[in-house]
Amino acid sequence: MTWVDRLLQFAQLLAAAAAAVGLLLTWQQLGETRKAYEQSIATLQANTIYQIQKDGRELLSALTTDRETFRYIFQHNVSQTYAPDVKERADLRIALLLNFYASIVNQREAGAVGNSLWTSFRREFCVFLKNAPVKSLWDSRVSSGAYNPAFVREGSTC
Repeated sequence: MTWVDRLLQFAQLLAAAAAAVGLLLTWQQLGETRKAYEQSIATLQANTIYQIQKDGRELLSALTTDRETFRYIFQHNVSQTYAPDVKERADLRIALLLNFYASIVNQREAGAVGNSLWTSFRREFCVFLKNAPVKSLWDSRVSSGAYNPAFVREGSTC
């Protein structure tokens, strides 16, 4: 074996070692990228949940400032006559809250709302939907095709 052959063997050995080191570094970098990706997903979910909860609190807070509308929605009495403007205000608030719940379903479908929080939101939505004025507006909007199938399916199973 000549010195040129030995030099070529040594160069091949060095190239193989460099390739192995490169593969190990790439594998390590992929692991770090995966961890960063998972952390980003968790942060996105936390931010989404925070914003949903904040929006929900603001909607409910605005609703509680109008006592007549609040009573119409949550303490509805079929034997009582309500002023037309109370019903109009209530329908607007109900529509806003239904859209809020629809957005939660959309976020769930997109994977931004996990199972643990979804259970709470779904229970809250079903309780809201049981109020007679809410159910009435829900039925009207569902029959007109106002909501996506996933949201309709959720409401239908309450």
